Amino acid sequence: LQAVSRRRFLVTGWPWRSLGYLLTTPAVVMMAGLPLTLLGLPWIALLVQLVDGELRWSLGTVVLVALLGAALVTAGGPLVGLPLAIVERWRQRLVDDRPAASGHHRAPEPGLWSWLRTRYTETATWRAVGYAGLLVTVVPVLYSVALLLVVLIGAMAASPLLVSDGGAVSLGFGQVADVEGALPYALAGTALLPAVPYVFALVAGAHAA
Repeated sequence: LQAVSRRRFLVTGWPWRSLGYLLTTPAVVMMAGLPLTLLGLPWIALLVQLVDGELRWSLGTVVLVALLGAALVTAGGPLVGLPLAIVERWRQRLVDDRPAASGHHRAPEPGLWSWLRTRYTETATWRAVGYAGLLVTVVPVLYSVALLLVVLIGAMAASPLLVSDGGAVSLGFGQVADVEGALPYALAGTALLPAVPYVFALVAGAHAA
């Protein structure tokens, strides 16, 4: 995020590093999303019924399903968040020169039970679980908005080529049907093309933050 304010930002490696961060994000979302979906199946089933407006379960069943989902996420969430945090600390090097140190402490005694007891009672572990939740909910929305913006700029810049075959082309806020009508959009889109690397960097920086 600090690099965006630099005068020579476009000729540095930061736009490419930001793009690399963005392109590797879908794999990380899948890494967290699949196991979290399995853990949250009771909540998802309950949510589907609520959205449909037809709750077919009794109150006792709803409470039981909600508690089952909470138990699964509590038990399995750290097993998703801990490896995810390791990957994200490594990946954060793409967009931040500062080291991202682990917030975990060494288990006081050897053995699996001591390790589990330490990890499940650490704040850092539950921050990682919370981040996993944000990763599979908020991050896709943020990336979708950025992608739509970049696609719109690209479509504006290429609008004369898009209408050359005939037929109107929608640009989100208007339609163009011929090359002459597309020229103002093309000029505006071309002028906005240098802003695309800034979009990449801002989205990547916001995600990393």
